[in-house]
Amino acid sequence: MNNSDSNKTFKPKQALAPTPQLYDELVGDGIENLAEAGSVLLDLGCGTGAGTSAIVGVVPSDTASAISIKDIDINEAALGLYKKKAGEHGWPA
Repeated sequence: MNNSDSNKTFKPKQALAPTPQLYDELVGDGIENLAEAGSVLLDLGCGTGAGTSAIVGVVPSDTASAISIKDIDINEAALGLYKKKAGEHGWPA
């Protein structure tokens, strides 16, 4: 805790900066079994696309074309990278 009179912000030494790349590492393997044909998925806080990439990477190709992924992120830089990846990889996003 900081002293209320202090102008220093407390940041533990072990804390990692919240970057789009860190998000990719944290969630990449965590959502592999969510999609089936006809699913509409919401990737809330999509970052640069780790979740979408994991889903599209594990579903059969015939299922991948039958799902729809809606992506939302507050970080415009991450969302720009996501849109670029989606276009390059043909994600159903």
